[in-house]
Amino acid sequence: MTNLTAAAPAVPPLPRFVTLRGHVLAITSELALRVGDDLADAETADGRLEYDDDDREDMRARKANIEAIQVDVSNALQLLPLYQSLHDKLTEAVEDGSLKQALSAERYTEVVQLLEQLVGAGA
Repeated sequence: MTNLTAAAPAVPPLPRFVTLRGHVLAITSELALRVGDDLADAETADGRLEYDDDDREDMRARKANIEAIQVDVSNALQLLPLYQSLHDKLTEAVEDGSLKQALSAERYTEVVQLLEQLVGAGA
């Protein structure tokens, strides 16, 4: 006789990530794995009866899109600290009035270096 009141097995909690990048990569990795599993199932003998070539091609495209998003988001999140530093330097220059006339040599160098890092990182 089956015990219908037995507790269901505990579902482990999702891991908590320290960074936004960790969260995004975990979610997109899970999506890519699930679409990959669906594609693998669709490519079996039974799956070939249920799914046609267009379905399988759509699954491949979705998986590729998710993987591309992972790279794009990861790259964008790596630029965030550089952008924040650039924002801080420009804000300081506006607030202390040095941007009204001309940037000091030191501030100018800092801003140029941050812009070069942003351009180089985005390439």
